[in-house]
Amino acid sequence: MNYYHEMEKTLTTLQQNESQNRNDKKKSKQFRSSMAVEEIILKDMEKQLNLFNTTYNRSSSHNIIEIENNNDNSNKDSQFNSIHDNNLKIINKKTKYIYILHIELLLILFLSLITIVTVIVFYSENQLPDIQDNNGKWRYNCPLKRFNLLSNGVEMAIIFILILKVIKIWNYVFVFKHIKSLGYSLLIWITLGPFIDLISYVSIFNSTSTYILFTYFTGIICYVTILILN
Repeated sequence: MNYYHEMEKTLTTLQQNESQNRNDKKKSKQFRSSMAVEEIILKDMEKQLNLFNTTYNRSSSHNIIEIENNNDNSNKDSQFNSIHDNNLKIINKKTKYIYILHIELLLILFLSLITIVTVIVFYSENQLPDIQDNNGKWRYNCPLKRFNLLSNGVEMAIIFILILKVIKIWNYVFVFKHIKSLGYSLLIWITLGPFIDLISYVSIFNSTSTYILFTYFTGIICYVTILILN
């Protein structure tokens, strides 16, 4: 009886131990399962946090780049506006200068006409002297010969100044290409205009017909050539 009782007690103990082991394994499995779930959750949270940090950093860097680009664009815009304003100021200044220059030229032309008319009226009231020509004939001596010498001298000085200005920009391009034709016209003008008048006045002035024909044809050649070049 004691033997069976001991066997029963042993079997009961084994069953209890087995049941306990099963419970322990189950609890261990559940614990491991819960640990795995927590680990997965933690890893997922870490992944999300890393993704968030990466996105935030990219966004921040993009914002910084965008701000820098905006600053660069604003700087470029400000520089462009500044250059544009300076160009407008230069154009306005040049326009005013050209306008004033035209006014001065008109005033000079007006004063020249008044001077010529005054000289003609002044000398027309005086008796004209008679001089003998090279062919023995008598003719009136024009009182404006000295005035012609003065006007030719002023004309030569103005043309010479223009030629010096043309030489400075002779090799320029684009809109300055027409300066070359203007330079040629000035050379023809000073040669066949006032310069040839001074020479003819000194050399053949006493030969009236020769002087008149010579100055007439040289004047025609001069101005027709200038017209063709321009």
